[in-house]
Amino acid sequence: MFLQFWHFRKRSKEKKHAQKLRGHLTRLNFEALIITMSVLGGAVLLGVAVCCCCCCRRKKSRKPDKSEEKAMREREERRIRQEERRAEMKSRHDEIRKKYGLFKEENPYARFENN
Repeated sequence: MFLQFWHFRKRSKEKKHAQKLRGHLTRLNFEALIITMSVLGGAVLLGVAVCCCCCCRRKKSRKPDKSEEKAMREREERRIRQEERRAEMKSRHDEIRKKYGLFKEENPYARFENN
């Protein structure tokens, strides 16, 4: 008999507790909760993406890495060698023109350069 009373009392407490929970759950609008959670999640993801982009740009603008420095040095060396080759070819062509009498004097009608 005591066991039955205890079981009945336990069930009545569970019912009261379940009713309280049900009352709280019905006050909460699940559609609004889902929308709010998705908006917050999207905002967090967007914030993380923006932070990653900013960090990458700062890292690039800070200092050129070794490969970029090496490429810049090689490009400058190639430009200097190309200018030297052009000067050599021009002098060689001028010598050949003088040898065969094809060397033209400067055009007297050329535009004057302002120095």
